[in-house]
Amino acid sequence: GPLVGFAAPGVDEYKYSHGGLGVVAGCGEYPGAPHMVGGSARHSGTGMVRLWQDPTAPEVATAVVMRFPDTVCA
Repeated sequence: GPLVGFAAPGVDEYKYSHGGLGVVAGCGEYPGAPHMVGGSARHSGTGMVRLWQDPTAPEVATAVVMRFPDTVCA
């Protein structure tokens, strides 16, 4: 069914109109955390998700971006 409490974005809105979330989560041992946090943020209406990636496990950030292409990695 439809989501209750979420308005459709207006024609003049963009990702920064809906706030942003910085995610510091996940590593080679626990790669699922950034998927859960980033996905939850995207589905809740957050405008921009920025993931700070673990430099020792860049494949985690790559997997998140493949699943959620609008995620920004740093």
